[in-house]
Amino acid sequence: MTDSEGLVYSLSTILHDLPASIEILPGGIEEWPSSDPNGNILPFLLSEGHLGIPQKMLYNLYLKATAMFAAARRQTQDHSALIASSIIILLANSAHQTALNTRKRLIISGKLDPNKELALIGTMISGNRECAKQSVIWAHRRWIFEHLYPPNPPSLLHVRLPRALVRDELQILAQSCESYPRNYYAWTHRSYCMQSVMDLVTTTSDPAAEAIMQEEYLSLLHWVDLHVSDYSAMHYLFLFVQRFSMLQSSAPSLQSMNLISLFDHAMSLLSSYAKHEALWMFIRSMIASAALVDRAAMIARAKSSSEGNGTYGLQLLTFVQSLLTD
Repeated sequence: MTDSEGLVYSLSTILHDLPASIEILPGGIEEWPSSDPNGNILPFLLSEGHLGIPQKMLYNLYLKATAMFAAARRQTQDHSALIASSIIILLANSAHQTALNTRKRLIISGKLDPNKELALIGTMISGNRECAKQSVIWAHRRWIFEHLYPPNPPSLLHVRLPRALVRDELQILAQSCESYPRNYYAWTHRSYCMQSVMDLVTTTSDPAAEAIMQEEYLSLLHWVDLHVSDYSAMHYLFLFVQRFSMLQSSAPSLQSMNLISLFDHAMSLLSSYAKHEALWMFIRSMIASAALVDRAAMIARAKSSSEGNGTYGLQLLTFVQSLLTD
């Protein structure tokens, strides 16, 4: 075994032991001196469960890992090499579909723990913005969900995820959306997760699921308040409220979650941040997609807000008139 091959296995072991965080550090190991208790120089930084990997070192290991991966795929029984090389590949190139498919096959064969895979990929997403923006990484997580919690009966359209898992996933999603702004794939994955909770709210009387829905709605309003250019978040928020409104849940704690309340919130943001195109698109999509009764109420509110507001009011009135002629 060569030194670089040994480092691939060493780093893989650390990763599969599930460090608390993973960060790719700029530069090489010479810029991040680290040693073990015996004074030996280490190629990685590992402190209190937090792993730092110098970027130059990772790219060197990536070259070795790809060669190991290709050789291991030809020797189908070499599972340890596949596990080690594939995770190093994904750490450097999160969109490597062949590595992800290989890990799926390892999960199916029982060689890889799907729960540990979820935890490891989640840590990678939280600490690496390049990983957080890859659609195939989020698709990989959804595949694992469906492997662990297959729809029962199979005719169900959505998996039923445990509430604790949904809460953990929302934490990962919040971090990923902060690290990579306007992350469409993360917001799409969030919609997938919340559909499971929405199903529970509408088919059973589940106070815990209702609490997650309420927390999600309030956190989304707060997120949009702080990210007035993030149309991906606004679009998700609109679809979230629209879908819930269509389901007509009788949960008392969720009655304030409706399109008219959301429209009023969007209008208050627009009055303060009228230069942000995302807010105009947000309001336009709500009016265009609302039922006739809600649409009439929204247009009436927009016209009322335009009165006596100078340039902003004129701009808003012109905007409303353009909607009426569409």
